[in-house]
Amino acid sequence: MKKIMVICNAGSPKKKASDGQTVKSIEILNQLREKYGFENVDLFNTSKGLLSFFCLLPYVFRYMKKSDSIVLIPGPRALWSIVPLIVILNWFYGKKLFHVAVGGWLPKYVKRHCFINYIERRMTKIYVQTKGMKDGLEQLGFCNVEILRNFKSLRMFSGDTEYKDGSFRFVFFSRIIKAKGLKLAVEALKKVRELYGVENCSLDIYGEMPEADRMCWMQYFSTLPDYICYKGVVEFDRSVDCLNKYYALLFPSY
Repeated sequence: MKKIMVICNAGSPKKKASDGQTVKSIEILNQLREKYGFENVDLFNTSKGLLSFFCLLPYVFRYMKKSDSIVLIPGPRALWSIVPLIVILNWFYGKKLFHVAVGGWLPKYVKRHCFINYIERRMTKIYVQTKGMKDGLEQLGFCNVEILRNFKSLRMFSGDTEYKDGSFRFVFFSRIIKAKGLKLAVEALKKVRELYGVENCSLDIYGEMPEADRMCWMQYFSTLPDYICYKGVVEFDRSVDCLNKYYALLFPSY
């Protein structure tokens, strides 16, 4: 039976999995274990950041030798640390290396950094989420790129909604970072109420924020009117139940 080693951030039991990197890592890990058997898919969890790098060597020596394939699901930092280490060790082991990219940043990153370009060319396959990403890498001379569409295991929606009161309850459901356009959504809702007198509309905000920016965002939330409220983080497998309560999702990402 095929043996697979997965190296990714599969989250921590003490923290809800909500960001795209962690959620996709968990989903791919679960799919591999379902197909090949739990006992045939080993996990090295990089959720501890820099500490994970120092713990990796003994793990690799133990599992890399007996694995047929290695699946890497790195963020930008791991692409500079853990992935090069695996590529170097693979000169001795000769295993198949598969990089599953999360998000759309990889083509520009590869174009900008010669070292990352070299590392990515050592991959057996690179799986990206969109045709645009595939085209971008192929323009750089890559011929080992395939499309793996984004996916998530969720319960089927029955069609019955908890939203029944007729008010315009909007929801923002994303990471709390500038590029997701949260402040645009907030300003848009304020203008709807102020310019058109629509009083029965509100906005609930869900999402994880970077720890370094938490204080700034919490200060911003404290200045908002009472019809705009930050509700915290929802676990990824509960997202359908959460969104079911609202009139519409606002996602002004840019």
